[in-house]
Amino acid sequence: MLSLLRLLTAVIGAATVYYVLNGTMKDEMFRIPDLIAGGAMVLAALVPGHNAASAMTTASALALGVFLVALMAYVGPGKPVDLKLIAAMAVNLATILLLHPRGHGHH
Repeated sequence: MLSLLRLLTAVIGAATVYYVLNGTMKDEMFRIPDLIAGGAMVLAALVPGHNAASAMTTASALALGVFLVALMAYVGPGKPVDLKLIAAMAVNLATILLLHPRGHGHH
């Protein structure tokens, strides 16, 4: 599972950076946050060993926040929602839920 989440995190992060750098992204307000989120996802996917889960959880939480703000720009009558953005957010959320350490009860 970690390998699949690593791959998905790297692909979404790289795609995010690519969309910003190639001019696909139209809204200038999101350029820097998307670059940071995409870069963080790529770097987190490359972290070796058991530290990758923590890094990917953190990067996914950051990206989920950035993507959620971007999604709010789409909300409105007659505005189509970008399904790639929804898919990226779903992967971010799944990564957080699957990799976040679970507590073993409170003492």
